[in-house]
Amino acid sequence: MITYVFDEMFYSPARVLVNPVNTVGTMGAWLAKDFKRFFPEMFAAYQELCQTDRFEIGQLMLYRASHRWVLNFPVKGHFRAAITTENIEAGLQKFAAIYAAYDMTLVSFPALGHDQDDLDWYTDVRPLMEYYLRPLRIMIFIHMPPKNKDDDEQNRNIRAIRNWLN
Repeated sequence: MITYVFDEMFYSPARVLVNPVNTVGTMGAWLAKDFKRFFPEMFAAYQELCQTDRFEIGQLMLYRASHRWVLNFPVKGHFRAAITTENIEAGLQKFAAIYAAYDMTLVSFPALGHDQDDLDWYTDVRPLMEYYLRPLRIMIFIHMPPKNKDDDEQNRNIRAIRNWLN
C-alpha cells in the first residue's frame, strides 16, 4: 500500500529510509546531504563502495543502523548528471525483487526526481513508482516535497531530527 506524505522523511515511522544517491560517492545536496550528516558510518561505507567501482545504477546498498536502515538508491551516475526514468526504474525493479529477502515491511521513499527540470514527477516518475511499488505487500510512504522549499529549510530543526532518528 502506498501513502503519500507531506512531512519530513526523517520523522517517518518506517524502519527503512530510501536515500537517492549517485554512483561516484558524493552526498552534497538535497536529501543525500542530510543522510550523510545523520548517518556518517553509512556515508563512509557508501563512499568506499563507489570508490572501488562496486556500485552502479540498478544496485541498492542497504545500511543497517541501530534504529533505522538506509537504502542507498542510485538515481544517477555522476552527481552533475540528470536523474532519468531509466535509472529510477532500474532501482525500483531491484527493490521489488529484494525487499522481502531483507524483511522490509515499512519503507519511506522520497518523491524521486521531483527536483529535475527535465522530469515531470506526476507524469513521468509517479506512475513508474506506483507500477513497481503498489503490488508489493508492504507499507510504502512516498514523501512529497514541501510546496515552498525556503520555508522548509527555515523550519527544520536538525538537532530534533537527529534525536528522533536515534
